[in-house]
Amino acid sequence: MSNRRSNVLYILLAAAIVPYWIGIGDSTLWDANEAFYAETPRVMIETGDYVSPSFNGNPRFNKPPLTYWIVAVSYHIFGVSEWSERLPIVLGAMGLIAAAFVIGRAGWGVQAGLWAALVMATLPRFLMHSRRTSIDVFLSLFMGLTLMFFVLSELRPARRKLWLCLMYASVGLGFMTKGPIAVVLPGAVFLIYLLFEKRLREIGKMMMPTGIVIFLAIVIPWYLLVFQRHGGNYIVSFILNENISRYTDDGWGPRRSFFYVQTMLGDLFPWSLLMIAAVVCLVFWRQIGERILGSGESIVTNGKRLATAGGAEKTAVATKPARSVSVALLLAIWIVVIVGFYSLSRNQQDQYVMPTFVAVAVLVGVLLNTFIEKRADWLRWIFVATGSLLALIGGAFIYLTSTRSSIDLAGIDLLGTILLAGGLSTIVFALIRKPEFAVYSQLWALVAIMLAFVIVVLPDFERYKPVKALSEVITQNAGPDARVGYYRYTAPTMVFYLQRPVLEYFHEVEMTALFADDKPAYMIMTANEYEAIRPKLAAETRVIASRPLLRVRLNELFSERREPQVVLVTNEMQK
Repeated sequence: MSNRRSNVLYILLAAAIVPYWIGIGDSTLWDANEAFYAETPRVMIETGDYVSPSFNGNPRFNKPPLTYWIVAVSYHIFGVSEWSERLPIVLGAMGLIAAAFVIGRAGWGVQAGLWAALVMATLPRFLMHSRRTSIDVFLSLFMGLTLMFFVLSELRPARRKLWLCLMYASVGLGFMTKGPIAVVLPGAVFLIYLLFEKRLREIGKMMMPTGIVIFLAIVIPWYLLVFQRHGGNYIVSFILNENISRYTDDGWGPRRSFFYVQTMLGDLFPWSLLMIAAVVCLVFWRQIGERILGSGESIVTNGKRLATAGGAEKTAVATKPARSVSVALLLAIWIVVIVGFYSLSRNQQDQYVMPTFVAVAVLVGVLLNTFIEKRADWLRWIFVATGSLLALIGGAFIYLTSTRSSIDLAGIDLLGTILLAGGLSTIVFALIRKPEFAVYSQLWALVAIMLAFVIVVLPDFERYKPVKALSEVITQNAGPDARVGYYRYTAPTMVFYLQRPVLEYFHEVEMTALFADDKPAYMIMTANEYEAIRPKLAAETRVIASRPLLRVRLNELFSERREPQVVLVTNEMQK
């Protein structure tokens, strides 16, 4: 039974990974952040300058350069394209899935590792982030590797030095991805963990001097080169503005009550309820936690003092249970510290808590393994609940497509059918006490949804991504002296597709000044913005191209379908 189940899990995992790879180069770039990680490496290759990142002709030192370098390597090997730009991010996602497997396997065995990898791979939100270059996926990868190597140093002490060296290397790479956060958060987690375990004295065994050398060898060279070329202004600005200021000052982004609680529940759906169950078991019911989370492998401790029957002591090689519950506690601390840290921030973005996903995947994977191996009957009610939610969402999707909804995308009805069928089958198998089939029903539904999404929905979504198509119109019509850009509409991908300077205007005075002379100009904006500013423009203008724009608002879901338009406006008259 065990081998058969493992084979099924391997097949499921292979199927879950496929959607990450299908058509990664078929869709155009996503505004806004992906433009920076596509264009900046292209400029690096063009100029040969890998020290000073730039975008649209301006220095871009607000993030360390590792993500740019990774994409540049892919460009060097495969050429500049959307596919080669996204290849590294998909590989990063595979690395996080692998990290979940390794942590689960090290603490609880192969099948627990497979379940953990499956949970990580079947997070729909993670799939979406992993199909467009995002600095937070790479940060999550290096922080996940930091966690993984620390766990291995705990559970595989025979190679402790190797694991710790790799851990410090991962911290350095994380710092070169997004800065001090890759040091601060793991450091806080490990310190709190050792405090809980009453092992603070073991900090001296963490090889910190060696770790500092490894970290500095990775981090210092680029910062020295930046200081040599530009002085310390960019470095100070990065530390103060991109880290301290973003965390402490208002104005960088929204701050909302319980934002990350809502984000975790949504981004980790449908595994959210199992995550809550795992943390509750661990924190509040230690006996239940030990029974559920303490069934790991054994580790060997050399030189332990053992008492003999006669009362004498001798030194021997002894075994003791693996610290599976301790590792589970570490994972829970990892989640709580990261969510708590960002909850106190003035700038809150949903992707900031992505580094928690790997810890959640392992905890949920262990619960799934327990549900099936030990037939923990109470867990089936969680699958009744998640199955009900899946069926409810599926039914809502089907209803939306049968009405004049504002959502006009191919495949929504297919997603609804899969969700409804998967949810209902999960409920049925959970109620009749077939735990394995309940889990498989949910997993296959998730895999099918992800496949349908990337094969059917995403290609149709291209109709509502206007920048590349409008950039092609600009290329065909605008001369080298024409001024091009966008007004009150976020379209930095124009820089990548046009490979020329792009104006970014957000104020009426900028637009009126632009069209006040006879120089040709081409500007992208929404149709509503054009109608509002058109009477104020001194020159005669015209729309030479337009594309529909998809804007989904909850209060408009059941309203009549309306497609707002993005237009390309110019002051050049027809030739």
